[in-house]
Amino acid sequence: IEHQTNKTIEYADEKTLATVTGCVNALHNNPYVNKLLHPIDAAGNPAISECEQAILLDVEVNIEGEEPFIVRLKSKIDNYTIDLTSETIVVNDVKTTIKDTRQFGEVIQLYSYQRELAMYSFLLTLCAKKFYNIENPTIRGNFLVVSTIAPYYTTVVPMTNILFMEGFKQFKELLKLACHYKHYGYE
Repeated sequence: IEHQTNKTIEYADEKTLATVTGCVNALHNNPYVNKLLHPIDAAGNPAISECEQAILLDVEVNIEGEEPFIVRLKSKIDNYTIDLTSETIVVNDVKTTIKDTRQFGEVIQLYSYQRELAMYSFLLTLCAKKFYNIENPTIRGNFLVVSTIAPYYTTVVPMTNILFMEGFKQFKELLKLACHYKHYGYE
């Protein structure tokens, strides 16, 4: 019997496989990470927890004196949880680093990871309103960080309010810039 699939088989050398296995096991063995990935609400019930979910959004762009057009946004979120009791959304983004995990705050700024979590939070807020009638959720975010060097240290770096505001500002600026280039071109 032949099995048809659209999935691509990926092969890894022994060193890469050892690194991946070490990182996955380290995150799995961190109780704080597990609590974030599988939270319990105030009533003792599991909160909604989803991994590797894609969110697609069509944004209508209106420029004065021009025809409206659509820009399509796509996100693929590592993990998010929604606690329906407290109306809290938590975005958890797994990050690997070769640096000391205690210095991950510098890495956030270097790669603008705050923009990524801000965008995910914005999109999840829209989803929570549409699918769960949550109007004004509490939003939290965390970077679940693991070192790619044995012994594969892990840490959780929470998003601060300042990082959320900075990330959302960057997200809006980049969205406006992308819309400008889509409409007027790069010249």
